[in-house]
Amino acid sequence: MTAVSILLGKTKYHTRFVQSTREKGGEFVIIPFDISAEYIPQLV
Repeated sequence: MTAVSILLGKTKYHTRFVQSTREKGGEFVIIPFDISAEYIPQLV
């Protein structure tokens, strides 16, 4: 479920991610993950 949330948040919806711990509370984090798909046709 976490992987799906990251994929959707980084590609289609451009969301801000929140991390929460008991010590620090809630904070916004940046997930260093970029995904791109390119189509390169084969040369004949």
